[in-house]
Parts: sequence; C-alpha cells; structure tokens
Amino acid sequence: MALLDAQISPDRFHIDAIDVSERALALARKGCYGRNSFRGQELDYRDRYFQQSDEGCILDPAVRQLVHFHRGNLLDETSLTRGRTYDAIFCRNLLIYFDSATQHRAILGLEKLLTPQGLLCLGPAETGLLAPFEFTHTRVPLTFAFRKGKPAPARTPPPIAKVSPMHKFPRFPIHPIAKPVFKPLLPPPVAPAPGLDHASRLADEGRLDEVAALCRAFLKQSGASAQAYHLLGLVSDAAGRTEEAAGHYRKALYLEPQHHDTLLHYSLLTARRGDASAAQALRQRARRSTEKAA
Repeated sequence: MALLDAQISPDRFHIDAIDVSERALALARKGCYGRNSFRGQELDYRDRYFQQSDEGCILDPAVRQLVHFHRGNLLDETSLTRGRTYDAIFCRNLLIYFDSATQHRAILGLEKLLTPQGLLCLGPAETGLLAPFEFTHTRVPLTFAFRKGKPAPARTPPPIAKVSPMHKFPRFPIHPIAKPVFKPLLPPPVAPAPGLDHASRLADEGRLDEVAALCRAFLKQSGASAQAYHLLGLVSDAAGRTEEAAGHYRKALYLEPQHHDTLLHYSLLTARRGDASAAQALRQRARRSTEKAA
C-alpha cells in the first residue's frame, strides 16, 4: 500500500510473505482485519484500500494479489532462498521466541537473504541481538531498522579555533539586580491517567519516549501495573539500559507472574546477559502461560 501510494508501478517490486504455519498463511491470504489491526492516527489508507464487511475490513484484491505467500522455515535455507535476495526484510518479534543459538542461526539466515545495504526491521526488544553482526542502525524515527554492513567510520571533528589572549572583549555596563517578587504557586490540575492501550500502540509505532511518559503518568495516578512496567522495560531494553529494563520486567512479573510478553522479553534479555538456564526457564513459563490461556 505504501509503494502504491508512492505511485511505484507493481512491475518494479516483488513482495514475499513467508510463515512456517499453513494456518497463518491461510488467514493472511484472506486479507481480513479487525479494528485493533489499525493503529496510529494516519488511517486514510484504510478508506482507500479496504472494504467494510461483517467479518471486518477486507483488503482490496488488487493489493492482495501483489503479495506472494509461501510456506517456509527461517532455519531451513532451502525453503526460503528461491534464488532471491531482498532490499528489505520485516521480521518483528520472532527472534524473541528462540534460544541464543537459534537466534544466531536465524540472524545469519536473514543476513544472507539481504542485498548489500539491505534493511532488516525487527521488534524493539530484538535490536540488541544484532550487536555481534555487521548491521548499522539507520536512526530513522519510529523504526527499528538496521542496514546491512559495517558502520561508517567516525568523522574527525575540525580543530577548535584558539582565541588570542590579547583579544579585547567589549565591556557591558552592570546593572543592579532587581529584587524578585515571589508569588504563591498553585498546583496544576491533575489530568486523567492515559490508557495503557494507547501506550501499547505507541510502542508498536516506535514512539518510545511517549510510551515512557504515559506509563509513568499511569503509575503515578493509578498505582502499580504489570503492563505499565512491561512497557517501561521494553523502552529501557530498546535503549540498551539492560539493568533498568530487568528491574521493570521483575516488577511486572511480581505483579503478574504469568505476564506472557514480559516473560518472553525478559528471557531474551537474560539470554543476552549470558544466563542460558534462566532464559530457558522464562521461556518455559511463557509457554505454560499460553497453554493455560488456551
């Protein structure tokens, strides 16, 4: 849809959608989306490309036919390659389900599928996994996109010009300081606590500073919340503040021991810190929480 809006002809691009699950592929081919699938404030594209139905919003068939669906396994190169490499790969919140060794294999596979200088887009808690590899953060706002290749060498800053000690600066008249007048300050009105659903949507859009502000306001006004601490952990994790992130995740799990998303993200952080057994235990807890919910 973004490419079509940019008036790029369909004969100039090719899109593959790959999943290991035939059930997930069947749902994707239908192109039917619920209300919660549409996030953010710019939703004009929904009117252009979707039709309302009793089932939900149905994607225009002309758009659906431009996506080629395949069953494939990221860990099996023979099921993915098809002789093709990609300028961009979107692989969000998949790596968090793997242990460290499998994450390493998966990233190597993704790296091979990218063209030189290709883009890899991940979830916010997965960005630290690319540290051992040759990827460079694009620093594009609202994204977690990395370009394949080594970072450019740092530029040497120009030398700072020295000021001659003989230089005479103009002297300005000094006026007496006016005595300040103090007025009593009235406390500002307390705004209602924002909803955490909105904070979750902002996290999906990569607006992490806003997420942190909303979560802190929520905690201040509404008290402890597992979801708020989980989102704060996600923000700290994405910024590389691992100790801070771990503290937030622990608070979330203290309040809600079976919080599925926190268990997954904390397991990923724990694995990065080298504690494989603790990471595995957290993943097992996450799996059990899903089974109980089912």
